[in-house]
Amino acid sequence: MAALRIQREGAAAAQRTAWLGQPREALLAALYAGESGLDSVSASSALARHGRNRLRFHRARSPLAMLLHEFLGLFPLLLMAASALALFADRLSPGQGYGLIGTALAAVVVLNALVSFAQNYRAEQVMLAFLDYI
Repeated sequence: MAALRIQREGAAAAQRTAWLGQPREALLAALYAGESGLDSVSASSALARHGRNRLRFHRARSPLAMLLHEFLGLFPLLLMAASALALFADRLSPGQGYGLIGTALAAVVVLNALVSFAQNYRAEQVMLAFLDYI
């Protein structure tokens, strides 16, 4: 079964690269286009079949919502639970170092959330600027 999947993936890759090296006339004929682009009939047909040619982007979230979302993943939730357990263990038996471990885990969660938020916020701003540009 794995060999069949690999064979299908290879065939799909071959179809994607079949355009490479083709003469321009053959490519234009395959795309039903001419030197100046699509004629009005082909353009209308493509518009009806595929819709408008535009990028879709989700509604921008507020920075606060983006930051809070960083704390809701599985890994941050597990680390916060471990931090809470370590802080609770420090209350039960002080002086064992559990408080330091709990504080370190909480700091890791906050630092990870801040770094991830900064990257996602910048990426969203770049995407919005790109959409304004086009």
